[in-house]
Amino acid sequence: MITIRHTPAGGTTIKGTTRDDGTADLITRSGTSRPRFRLTRDQTFWYLPRSRGGPANQELIDQVAAALIAAGHEVTVEVSNERPTFAEAEAARVEAAQGRAERFTRYAANAAVRSQDAWQRSIALRRSLGDEPVKLWHRSAPKHLKDIDRAHKLHGKSIEEDAKEAHWDRRAEAAAHYEQHRRNPGRTLRRIARLEALLRLYERRQALQERQPVPDDAKLAAQAAAGREKTARLIADTREELAFWRDVITQAAAAGAKVWSAADFTPGDYALHGNRWFKVLRANPKTITVPRRYDLRPEDEVVDPTGTSRTGTLPYDDLSGRMSATEMAAKLAADRPGATSAQ
Repeated sequence: MITIRHTPAGGTTIKGTTRDDGTADLITRSGTSRPRFRLTRDQTFWYLPRSRGGPANQELIDQVAAALIAAGHEVTVEVSNERPTFAEAEAARVEAAQGRAERFTRYAANAAVRSQDAWQRSIALRRSLGDEPVKLWHRSAPKHLKDIDRAHKLHGKSIEEDAKEAHWDRRAEAAAHYEQHRRNPGRTLRRIARLEALLRLYERRQALQERQPVPDDAKLAAQAAAGREKTARLIADTREELAFWRDVITQAAAAGAKVWSAADFTPGDYALHGNRWFKVLRANPKTITVPRRYDLRPEDEVVDPTGTSRTGTLPYDDLSGRMSATEMAAKLAADRPGATSAQ
């Protein structure tokens, strides 16, 4: 049984057949639609590139199914264009990341075993050679040189596999922290800002499309209707994603994560950005204004001999701490050389 299946989450796939069972030509050369099906790297099933997240290419699916049936194969076609919610898609991405973490951890462990094996074989071979120099005039010279070269290659292979282990360890760690990375409050706030900008763009586009008259030409009218439908879908998708990430921020705040805003700062306070403290000159709706240079001393003033203001801004989602001018003065006093705990 060959199954052709399409879902927006999984894309279009063909299972129940492989490259060597005579169906490859039927799958890859049927019809005229592009793109063509490709075999996965592990050669377990066929997939249609760039088919996730959208409707099924029904024309291509029908052509491939007809070619397989004509060749005597039993084929089942399962097509669903019902799109998952953003929350469902995000959960699927997190699950896939967990699978990658497990897979990359296994790759790293295998590389470590290969590295250790090559190292041990190299050491054993070098010990068998001892300190005996190569006797170029003796019949043992070719084997001796060959063993030296083999030990050198085994040593190189050990280093190579060790580098692979480090690579897969980094990949596994990144995949394991995927959800934490995605839900980081600062990063999520920046994502929300981008989505809000996108939503405003789509809404302006929709307003412009609604003001345009309907073309008399049937083909142009159909294209205009498709454009309006696409814009409406983009607006709905963006609003859904915005609602999801705003809820993530709400949950993070309820769990104790601090979401900084203009209400938290007044001029003269200090804000922690990375590992540096900056003096707050002004609290804006989305950023704070700070001197462009590294500033730790409350008594310092912004000096500008040219008469212009040398300042910069830092977004609230990049801040990780706050200190009042009084608290900063106490901290600096305590940090001075010779200061005692009583000070």
